[in-house]
Amino acid sequence: MTTAPNRRLAAILVADVVGFSRHTERDDAGTLAHLRAIRAEVIDPAIADLRGRLVKSTGDGVLVEFASADAALRCAIRVQRALAERNQGAAADLRVDLRIGVNLGDVIVDGEGDIFGDGVNVAARLESLAPPGGICIAAAVRDQVHGSLDVEFADAGEQQVKNIARPIRAFIVDIAGSRGTAPASSPPAKLRAMSVGVCPLVAAVDDPGLVRRAKVTTREFTAMLARSGVTIAVVPVPHALAAKAPDEPAAVGRALAVRYLVEGDLRPASLHVRVVDAASGEQLWSESTALPAAADGDAEARALHAVAWHLGRAMLTAEIRRVLAEPLAQSTPVENVVRALALNSTEPDPRKRSAEKERLLEDALARDPTCVPALVGLALALDQRTDQDLSADPVALAQRMLELTTKAVRLNDIQPTTWYLHSGALIATGQWQAALEASAKALRLEPWSSMLASHHAALTAWCGRPAQARAMLEDAIATNPQNSAAPMQDLCMAHLLLGNYRDAVEAGEKAIGLGADDPMRTGLHVVAACAQLGETAKAAAALDAVLRALPGLTIAMHRWRNRLAHPDWIRLAEEHLYPGLRKAGLPEG
Repeated sequence: MTTAPNRRLAAILVADVVGFSRHTERDDAGTLAHLRAIRAEVIDPAIADLRGRLVKSTGDGVLVEFASADAALRCAIRVQRALAERNQGAAADLRVDLRIGVNLGDVIVDGEGDIFGDGVNVAARLESLAPPGGICIAAAVRDQVHGSLDVEFADAGEQQVKNIARPIRAFIVDIAGSRGTAPASSPPAKLRAMSVGVCPLVAAVDDPGLVRRAKVTTREFTAMLARSGVTIAVVPVPHALAAKAPDEPAAVGRALAVRYLVEGDLRPASLHVRVVDAASGEQLWSESTALPAAADGDAEARALHAVAWHLGRAMLTAEIRRVLAEPLAQSTPVENVVRALALNSTEPDPRKRSAEKERLLEDALARDPTCVPALVGLALALDQRTDQDLSADPVALAQRMLELTTKAVRLNDIQPTTWYLHSGALIATGQWQAALEASAKALRLEPWSSMLASHHAALTAWCGRPAQARAMLEDAIATNPQNSAAPMQDLCMAHLLLGNYRDAVEAGEKAIGLGADDPMRTGLHVVAACAQLGETAKAAAALDAVLRALPGLTIAMHRWRNRLAHPDWIRLAEEHLYPGLRKAGLPEG
């Protein structure tokens, strides 16, 4: 005879550490000791005071059972407020945030006191929906406690979660928007730089087809924005919470822990998107773009990608203004990345700019060794120094870039930027095939990026395949002529290696006119092509510009800097590049 399972109604609290693997990679023993202290000083006393039962601890999380929804939610609020207070002023490597989910439902109890079943599963899914430092609860919990606690609830709508067939009605607990009992000494935790909540796009016409298209476009646009830059932190805004955004942007921003909100209207042939400062409600940026027919998926994807890229640039401009207005001592690691990006327009001296970038980014990594934006930013800064500092060892810099980007792709392998820079580090260390594979991975993640397409083409040229690269670069330029500076300079190199000197000069001059005036990548190729054509005066003028930027450059030095280049590239350079540089008068060295 089968014994019926022991069931009961219980309030279940599930808590989990945000970024646990990141913390343990940095310092596993220190992280576990820190979490034990938080358990002993914050979590366990709250559980005991509210008569909860700790069912299990998994190292990075806890499962707790309470007799009432009121007790479970009071415990969650007490824990999150205590952690917010502990985190104030803490270094990034000592800051611990939890996500907490609370459900009221049926559980099965085994003989050893463990609990299972639908009630536990839903609580775990609610925990995953909570923002860092926040609490997400089921509608049943809200119905039991509404009006009895000093918090507000933001309706997150019905959520479809993994392994639960029915939709779950969820609410975000707005601790910061409480009715006055939060400790006065505990100001809200500092929000992450470049954090944005994306509201569902609104169909401007009451048409079922357009409504369906708005849902799909929202999902695609949110994913594109998240992939458009490693610095951007994107949070989807649930429909019910988005309904509050026009009138209560600050409440929505607090509930999701984001600085900015993205809103948009979809029309049959156009999309209008705007960025709002969540704290003030001020509109910072807007853009309207024409959309092709829904059947033309590739064209629509390219249009959405362009809007996402422009939106990211607008957010960065706003964040630079905000961050530079604050004391440097208060900068978070990600804000250090923003400061480093600001130097592109505030520091005209390339060497000073590179040195200050590296200082800011090394400081960010000293405080948070797993900060992916800082890892990527430092790798890019070192890549720039490779072209600017003739005294630096490019192989040593490339090895450091490889270490940084290897860690970045391990921490975030769905971000195209990490793979893009990783491919550059691989080719600089002589790993040509791996570089092409990493570049192809970046392009698969974001196939509508002309920058990634031109980078992959440039790597193809560096691997000694200029004819193949030329076709790819010409396609990238035709697809996105507004952003053709980088592919144009690489097209200059491809033409030079093919012996198409006139085409090389034209491409190089166009690249320089568009702002791609890198002396090592563009200037030298123009010099060699002009000299090969016998245009002596033009070659001399171009060489003079290169040597003003890179005094002391010689052919031997250029060879040394490219000593790990692909043998086919070296062969073509010996045939077309170096003879042209000799004719122009660049010293042999």
